[in-house]
Amino acid sequence: MTYVIFDVGNVIIEANHQITFEALKNLGVSPEKAVDFYTIPEYSEFSRGNITEEQFHMALIQHFGMDLSLDQVRQAHDSHIYALVDRIKDTLDYAKAHANIGFLTNTNIWQTAREKQFIDLELYGGPVLRSHELHLLKSDQGLFEKATEIIGASEEDIILVDDLTNNCLEARRYGWDFIQFKDARQTYDALIKKLN
Repeated sequence: MTYVIFDVGNVIIEANHQITFEALKNLGVSPEKAVDFYTIPEYSEFSRGNITEEQFHMALIQHFGMDLSLDQVRQAHDSHIYALVDRIKDTLDYAKAHANIGFLTNTNIWQTAREKQFIDLELYGGPVLRSHELHLLKSDQGLFEKATEIIGASEEDIILVDDLTNNCLEARRYGWDFIQFKDARQTYDALIKKLN
């Protein structure tokens, strides 16, 4: 049976890094430094689950040259996740009625906690694969192989739904099909074509 594996950020949950940048600027972080929040190497390591939130916090405030508290940093981060994508539950319900579904996301412990304020992915019954638990990001070699093994299906039976071109192409390189997410309606229509 086919598995439809959904990304989470900007597929299930709306996320906008600009909100974090604005929150940091309101705390006195320079605009030039605020935009580095998601690109310092420690953020990727935090999202791989290789460093603690305290280690990420220390690296970030050192980069900023400011003594922000862990709570201030986390609140600025969490603010970028703010709503469910419009009509996504209809798309998830359709996929679940016609295939097995699961989730594959680059995330960290903060994002996972914030995600759970909007939706319980476990209720959909499939695997929920998070980078901080797998210790791999989608861009890391071996991620799609490991995900395929956990999902328990052959590559050609897996469809990734992701908003980022690079993630879709990486999935394709490993043998997965994909739908590049633009909005819930477009994805719903694409699933009708692929699953019937």
